[in-house]
Amino acid sequence: MNPATDFNSIRASYSWAQDSSLVAKPDQLIKRRGKLGLVKVKCSLDDAAVWITEKQKDPFTIGNTSGKLKNFIIEPFVAHEEKDEMYVAIYGTKTGDKILYHHEGGVDIGDVDEKAVSLDVDVDQKLEKNDVEEKLLAGVKDADQKALVAEFIVGLFAVYRKLYFAYMEINPIVVRDGKIYILDLAAKLDQVNELEASSTSPLKLNMRVH
Repeated sequence: MNPATDFNSIRASYSWAQDSSLVAKPDQLIKRRGKLGLVKVKCSLDDAAVWITEKQKDPFTIGNTSGKLKNFIIEPFVAHEEKDEMYVAIYGTKTGDKILYHHEGGVDIGDVDEKAVSLDVDVDQKLEKNDVEEKLLAGVKDADQKALVAEFIVGLFAVYRKLYFAYMEINPIVVRDGKIYILDLAAKLDQVNELEASSTSPLKLNMRVH
């Protein structure tokens, strides 16, 4: 959504936006939006429209950077508890990629580099589900949840490499009723491969992810 968006057209085109409790937030490469007061939760479409319009009016300052918030996302609100939130990140290293996982996620996660379990994947190595379960998810006690999250991470990693991402962070992901929900994601493409990636169709994960 941007300043030219017609909220009436959203009402007409997307019934879920009219009928569901919503989350609204800017979509402009801003991390820790919750800490910055840039996430509106459990709101109606009318409330989201008012909030977004207000946020678009004046420049917003983060550190030494100031600018207008123009692009926003509206999505369904997923009811959950803090204990359901997890953290996953992938980033490139000199020899391949590193995957981070922590059983706690959300705005108060703190220093993930110190807390998270990590798994290194060499540039020519295939990520196996067993490795994810044994090395990243050893602390997950529920067998069904462990299998579901492991499958998700393997699929996510395939997308990460196929589309030439250099960095990807999901905080949090939530498992609820046998489904995985991505509640917030930040990602960066490898600039060398941006052109090729833009012409590549996204992979479809073999699971239901919301």
